[in-house]
Amino acid sequence: MDLMEYSGILEVLKKFIKARDRTSAEVRSFLISKGYTHEIVSEFLENASDSGLVSDRRVIENSLELGVNVKKKGLNKIQEELLQRGLPEDKITEKMGEVSGDVVRSNCKDLFQKKIRNKKL
Repeated sequence: MDLMEYSGILEVLKKFIKARDRTSAEVRSFLISKGYTHEIVSEFLENASDSGLVSDRRVIENSLELGVNVKKKGLNKIQEELLQRGLPEDKITEKMGEVSGDVVRSNCKDLFQKKIRNKKL
């Protein structure tokens, strides 16, 4: 892949990646829908992965951080969302194992208390 081709792909991806961190599967699907060949897309993704432009690991880590600590989502919900984005289950499970059980339990407790408060008895 020459520099012009690489630059062209980056230009096409600007808005797509700017909206949110994208998985390699999302980028692959997007570029193929724009008419790029599988060979060119694979070569681009290899380079983009090496440079850190596209990182499935980063998407998983950021989704877990945001989902657990900010949005207070459960791990099953986050896993489901990540699987829908085309990420490998083994990588998701591996990173989920690093999430503190105390944080997850606290989120469950907070959710339960919120449900009880909103329930009119």
